[in-house]
This record gives sequence, C-alpha cells and structure tokens, in this order.
Amino acid sequence: MTQAKVETVRRMLDAFNRDDIEAVIAAFDDDCEIVEPPEMPDSPAVGYRGHAGVRDWMGNLRGVTDARFEARSITPSGDRLLCELASTGLGQASGVAVEWVTYAVVELRGGKVKRIHVFLSEAEALEAMPPAAREPLTQAFEAARRRPTDAGSLAPFSRLLHAWEQWEAAHQAYLRARS
Repeated sequence: MTQAKVETVRRMLDAFNRDDIEAVIAAFDDDCEIVEPPEMPDSPAVGYRGHAGVRDWMGNLRGVTDARFEARSITPSGDRLLCELASTGLGQASGVAVEWVTYAVVELRGGKVKRIHVFLSEAEALEAMPPAAREPLTQAFEAARRRPTDAGSLAPFSRLLHAWEQWEAAHQAYLRARS
C-alpha cells in the first residue's frame, strides 16, 4: 500500500511535467486543497481548493516557463508522504534558468491526493508531520542530503531570483500601462 501512495504522487508529478492537466486533476480528490507558503509569489492566502483550484495552481506555476518538478525523495509515514521536490524553470520576463527546492507534505485519501501543504524548509515540513514520524524522516533526509548533487544549496538564491522576476514583470506592466 505504501508503494501505491508513492506511485500516486509520482504519476501526478509526471503528468504535471507533461502539462497534462486532466491527468493531474484525476490524481486529486474532488475536495482537495493545495497550500503554498506565503513567500511564494502569486499564491492565494487561502490556497487552492477543489479541481478548479488545481487548474489555477497549474496556471500559476506555468508563469514560470517550463516549470518541472523532480521528486528527490518521497518518504511515506502513515497517510502522509514527505516529498523533497527539486524544481526548475525559466523566468518568464528574463528567460533566466531558475531552480528551487520545496518540501511538500502530501495527504492521500482513497488513492487520491487530498491535500498538499508546501514548505520552503525541511524543518517546517517535518513540523507538519506526526511527531512519531519526525525522527525517521529526519534520518532519511540526512541520507538524501549526502548525495553528490545538492540543488538545495541554491534554493535561497533561486527564490530571490524568482521574486525579482515577478517584480520585474509587474514593473514592466506598470510602465506599459503608464505609456
């Protein structure tokens, strides 16, 4: 059963990377929710709800041209999975390649994604997990961190670059509107 949960998340990420909106939506429960951190540009404070929210979420992420997610790790714990996601894309305004790392706590119900809560740090994501799961998950993340490639070291810079691109695009729109 645990492997089936992991595969559900992998299929959803693969569908997202193919830009297959219908397959992404099929992976989500009708009454689903996606909550992103407030630091993420253009994310609604209340998150995204239902299948219409999933469509909005995908549209928002497509603001970063060619956005892709790679699951660096998916660690199950009960009805939740803790995912470390390395993400890449191109800034829409600048065309500059951006990379960022997020941590998502994914809850499943009936084989579908019920809730995704995204965090910018591993510590925040671990806090959202049940207390009994934290120590094994911390050990699993430590093992993953020892891998030779670590995109996580660039995450703060990537977030700053993404915020700058968002500001640059808004500023250019403002200047066009004034003309």
